[in-house]
Amino acid sequence: MKRLIHAIALAFAVAVAPSAMAAEGHIELLQANNDMSEQSIKRGLAVFTNVCMSCHSAKYLKWRNLLEEPFNLSREQVDAIRNNFAMNAMNDGLITDLQPADAKDSYGKIPPDLSLITRARHGNEDYVFSLLNGFTEAPAEFSGNNFNAYFLGHNIAMPQPLFGDDITYADFEYLNGDETPASLEQEANDVTAFLSYVGEPAQFTRQSMGKWVLGFLFIFTLLAWQWKRAVWADVKH
Repeated sequence: MKRLIHAIALAFAVAVAPSAMAAEGHIELLQANNDMSEQSIKRGLAVFTNVCMSCHSAKYLKWRNLLEEPFNLSREQVDAIRNNFAMNAMNDGLITDLQPADAKDSYGKIPPDLSLITRARHGNEDYVFSLLNGFTEAPAEFSGNNFNAYFLGHNIAMPQPLFGDDITYADFEYLNGDETPASLEQEANDVTAFLSYVGEPAQFTRQSMGKWVLGFLFIFTLLAWQWKRAVWADVKH
């Protein structure tokens, strides 16, 4: 049932995205440069749980899912993360501790759940990556909360979340001593990869399965060709 609800929510988000884009206009986005590798997704998990979850949730990803591919964390590693949050039962989603009332007091609105953000916005992963890199110096005539070059209207309630070196990847046991520099662009790429996976977990399995399907089709084609040769070998032309 939960998977069905997730699928319906995803379908609805994708369905409304084009009409929302038409109403909002068009902004040229940066191109996300993530390879959707397991390591990038796990680095994105580190960014999300240590930075983004101060305000945002990812309710469709459960703590127990971190035991599975592509994360493959041990139970002890999952416990070390989830015990930092109030809603930390293994079947709970990744839920921020920020209370709605406190969020409205601080930002004027409740920060959205990010489970489907890469599917619900025009530009998908590029939208998220651009938004995270879009906090630049505001022009003199700007009047509002926070200026973002890639947010429609450029006035966004969210303050800049990533600055680079917000975390050190090598500090996380489940990243196995990853020495990747945590630049702003790298953090943005990794958390975008993480959110892309959360929005469509099947893509990881689909990409892996695709290699086996192509291999099967190649072998089947060779066998069919050999069978054709054998059948027609005794036929006089």
